[in-house]
Amino acid sequence: MKKTKKLLSLLLSALFVFSLAVVPASAAELDTVANLQAFNIDDDEVNLKWSKVYGADGYQVYVYSTATSKWKKLPSTSRTSYEVDDLQSAKEYKFRVRAYNKTVSGTVFSEYSTITVATEPDEVENVKAIAKTKNSVTLKWSPVKRATGYQVFIYSESKGKYVRKTAVTGTSAKITGRKEGTNYKFKVRAYFKQADKTSRY
Repeated sequence: MKKTKKLLSLLLSALFVFSLAVVPASAAELDTVANLQAFNIDDDEVNLKWSKVYGADGYQVYVYSTATSKWKKLPSTSRTSYEVDDLQSAKEYKFRVRAYNKTVSGTVFSEYSTITVATEPDEVENVKAIAKTKNSVTLKWSPVKRATGYQVFIYSESKGKYVRKTAVTGTSAKITGRKEGTNYKFKVRAYFKQADKTSRY
C-alpha cells in the first residue's frame, strides 16, 4: 500500500513540474521595443537600431507603403539592428519594429515601436558659373529630385573651410561681394525638409 501511494505521489509531482514548464511559456509577454532610432542615413539606405528585448527570439521589421497604404513586412532578424536599402532619395519613410517569441502554444508578439525617417537628397551635379561681373558670379546646376531647396557654400581662406553663403529653392544663385581677379571655390548641396520641419541634407 505504501508503495502504491509513493508511486502516485511521484506521478502527481511529475505532472506538476510539467505544468510549471508549460504555463509560463504560453503566457509569456514581451516588452515593447525601446530606443528605436535611425543612423547612417544615405540617399537610398536607412539603418535602424533598438535595445534588446529580454526573452525575444527575434524581431519583425515593417515599412509603410504609400502606394498600397499598407505595412510591408521585411525579413525578420535576431539582431538589434537592421539595414533597409533600395529606398528613394529625399523621401520620408515610416518603419515599425516588434519583438516575437516562439512558444509551444504559438508565437507571442510585443507592441510595435514606430519611427519616421527621411532619406538624404542625391548629390548636386553639373555646377557651373554661367555669368560673371566684377563683383558677382551666377551659378547654375541640375535639379535634384524631391529636393526642397539648395545651399550654396563658398570656401573661406581665413577659416580654412566652406561657409554657407545663401540658400535658394531654384537651380541657380547669384553670389555678390566678389573681388575682381580673385578665384573662388563654391559647392552646392540639396536639402529636403520633413513634415516635422527637420531637414535632411
